[in-house]
Amino acid sequence: MMKYTYWAIIILIVLLGVSNSFGDWSIVRQADWATNFRDVVNVDDQHVWAVGDSGFIAATADGGKTWVRQNSGVMKNLQRVMFLDSKIGWIVGSEGTILNTKDGGATWKMQNLGSLANLNGVYFVDAKNGWIVGIIQGFEFPEGIIYYTTDGGESWKTQKTINTPLYDVCFVDANTGWAVGGSGRSFMGAGRGTVLFTQDAGKTWDLQNTGVQNPLTSVYFADSNNGWAFGSDSILKTEDGGKTWGPMFAPPQQEGAPAEGPPRRRTPSGLSRGTFASPGNLWGINAMGRIMRIADDGGSMVQVDAPAIRLNDVAFQSQEKGFAVGEYGALLVTEDGGKTWKSQSKVNADIFRSVTSTSPKDVWCVGSDGVVYKSGDSGQTWESVDVGARADFYAISFADANTGWLLGRIGAAGGGGPRGGGQATGVVLKTTDGGKTWVEQVQGAEYPILSISVVSPQKAYMSGSGGLALATDDGGTQWTQQSTEVAWDIRDIHFINDNKGWASGLGGIALKTEDGGQGWIRLNTYTFYDLNAVYFVNENKGWIVGNYGIILATEDGGETWNSQRCYTYEHLNKVYFADENRGWIVGNTGSLFETKDGGKTWKPVSLSITANLRDIEKGSDGSIWISGDWGTIIKGMSN
Repeated sequence: MMKYTYWAIIILIVLLGVSNSFGDWSIVRQADWATNFRDVVNVDDQHVWAVGDSGFIAATADGGKTWVRQNSGVMKNLQRVMFLDSKIGWIVGSEGTILNTKDGGATWKMQNLGSLANLNGVYFVDAKNGWIVGIIQGFEFPEGIIYYTTDGGESWKTQKTINTPLYDVCFVDANTGWAVGGSGRSFMGAGRGTVLFTQDAGKTWDLQNTGVQNPLTSVYFADSNNGWAFGSDSILKTEDGGKTWGPMFAPPQQEGAPAEGPPRRRTPSGLSRGTFASPGNLWGINAMGRIMRIADDGGSMVQVDAPAIRLNDVAFQSQEKGFAVGEYGALLVTEDGGKTWKSQSKVNADIFRSVTSTSPKDVWCVGSDGVVYKSGDSGQTWESVDVGARADFYAISFADANTGWLLGRIGAAGGGGPRGGGQATGVVLKTTDGGKTWVEQVQGAEYPILSISVVSPQKAYMSGSGGLALATDDGGTQWTQQSTEVAWDIRDIHFINDNKGWASGLGGIALKTEDGGQGWIRLNTYTFYDLNAVYFVNENKGWIVGNYGIILATEDGGETWNSQRCYTYEHLNKVYFADENRGWIVGNTGSLFETKDGGKTWKPVSLSITANLRDIEKGSDGSIWISGDWGTIIKGMSN
């Protein structure tokens, strides 16, 4: 009895020690689906499966009312899923991953391919006979490969290799099938807009001429004659089994085409994936990740509004009900023939770039695609806030409970809005009533604005792309551009008072000012790695963090920098110190590091998540808030 008591005490001590070393951290918000969904399939209106990165499988047996995560048993990226009925199905993915289920996904079994090929397409005509296409690394260029099985996937054999990647495969019976692919260059008779055809179960595969210049990514045949092939700039149709392929509809003539002679034509927009809700009722996803519908006249494509962007696939089993999936956990359903689409996620997988707390209960979080959320109960619940602008928001900061700024970029690579498209520009919004209303302050800033350091309700500094630095001493009524004499992005800026501040950015850039930014001095960091964040606890002691796990520390205001180690090659995105000794760093793939001795030693904190963490800030009650990808918000304590 004493022996068991002794070991119980030892185990308890070890567990308590581990718990204390990790600190008191809790995930207060996280997306339902922390993955990029790549494919969706439904065998009827009730049974649907979606697959994505990191081995994610989501399934519903009630038409999308409830979704469950099925255990794939792998962490590989899953690319395609196919089911014969509500029980028997296969999934393929990266590094030779093949999964098979015979019970609707309650259990998934790994099948051995004997290859690390990246698999893109799968098709079975019955429970025994199936084909898979993918990509292997050739001697000089990636090659396409076709595998087949006659025993349900218990064993696989190589059927054909070709000097261009392959992305999808489709059969109409046990003998007749097509595979599609292509690349940006032709090589030994294959490449651009590739279609392979077999009528002997794949013993031989013949090239069919498409005449298109870019890869084809999916293929569908209704019968042995009528088929469609889709690519980013192509929608091809055949009515003779692929002997001849042509555009589904004629591309419109360019404006200003000559009156005589052959008209100049432009290639029509294509679909990376296509599906039929009913004969003649075509839906798809275009190269921009938007849901598209072919108009009833078959002559044009119409974009359909949906509560998600960067979608990857769409599937209809009936004319009324369809499903769409995409990046950042997007999982959508329509029940009215695509007129309206609704998200199936209770918590969206937003990219949160900045978090701040204005009171023990009030927390703000902002991010890409116009995302702004506020919690009034310390993170238990979150509400979306309309700030009157659609942008990629990079930072939010408050001087007090009422006065705050929100900033980022608009247009080009960022969000939409009235200045969407063309050159990305900066946007700055200010509130003086605690976030109830926001007013745009800086209109048409030359570059996106990435960071802000608020000293007081009147005094603030900002930095951005192209070496941009701005300052205000009247609460933002006027912002004065400062000369930094650098042309690269300044990703972070930090001031400890009205005059003394530091900045860091791309290519190892570090700057310092002692006169409120009237003059900026270039500091020597002895690195060309991108430096993402800077933080000082006083005029002498500070830290900079950046890509590939770099940590730089100074005790003389930045005149000299010493390297500190946290033993990671992940990109580090933000650093915060509560005092000269206690500090934290966040970075990619769930990286969180803590120090209690000013950075002499950095210890990892296990959060059991893989989301990229982008910001860390102290709350008004001493709490520590972290934000990141997949809608992740984490709360901890600094004491």
